[in-house]
Amino acid sequence: MTLTEDPQKLLELRQSYLTQVDQLYQQIQKWGTGKMEFAFTDNYPIDDKTGEYQAQVLTANPIKQSQAVSNGTVDFWPWGITFLTEEGILKSHGAFDEEELVYMQTDKLTYTERNGQVIPLDEGFEQDGWYWMFGKLGETKMRRLTEPVFWELMRKCTGYSTEELP
Repeated sequence: MTLTEDPQKLLELRQSYLTQVDQLYQQIQKWGTGKMEFAFTDNYPIDDKTGEYQAQVLTANPIKQSQAVSNGTVDFWPWGITFLTEEGILKSHGAFDEEELVYMQTDKLTYTERNGQVIPLDEGFEQDGWYWMFGKLGETKMRRLTEPVFWELMRKCTGYSTEELP
């Protein structure tokens, strides 16, 4: 039986993705406490291998340090689950850039053998969690989303300098 033939497995996969997105939103709010204002938009449509459903979009807006700082809003859009690898995707979009976050899991990694050692094909994988995927096609790199990496992502999306963001 394939995954698409088992509606219960599809619902479980969808719920797992929505839980991962919710946990990411909670983490972002924790990192941004006192530094950002947050808002949610409900009913964002998603259509992936599990079917059609809705999720929330998180909007993060840095609290302005000065009037010279322009709008630094970054939206976090749930994108759904990839067809082949079943990884959760979320896009961050700001005035200066759009970036992709991927939920990576050990049991869904592809491995290769190098110098007699079996290692994940995705360089940079540390543990289950959200990763920032960036770089040119064929040269994609990934970094686990930690607080310092999150602020780097925010600076890239907003165009703000280190002084303008925490």
